[in-house]
Amino acid sequence: MAFAYTFDLTRTEIEELLASASNFSGLFGGLKKKILASASARIAERNEGKVTVELSETGIRLTDDRGVRDMVWAKVHYVVERPGLWTTQDVEHGAAILPASAVPEEDRAALAEQLRAWVGGKYTVRDGGVGR
Repeated sequence: MAFAYTFDLTRTEIEELLASASNFSGLFGGLKKKILASASARIAERNEGKVTVELSETGIRLTDDRGVRDMVWAKVHYVVERPGLWTTQDVEHGAAILPASAVPEEDRAALAEQLRAWVGGKYTVRDGGVGR
């Protein structure tokens, strides 16, 4: 089974989405906020504009005006489901996002289940997930 979604977000929209999906409370809240602010600019730069995300049993293919990036599940460090988006990262390509708004609401549970099957223990749900 494969999934394909397209989104078109500005750098500002991505930075806002990342900030709203993060929990800055607790003992390390301030530190987490600083780290995310630094990283979100790089994440937004790599994911802004029209992006097509294809997910399959082998990994993720990201296609945009900068080219094609293939991320294989074996090299992905994590897949995190947060309010409003999924994020993933590997060493070669950095972080990639899939906004929940790009996934029809009725498909979100099936996508989450399939991602869990593909990546196993690398899949984490934070702060309630995308809100299926």
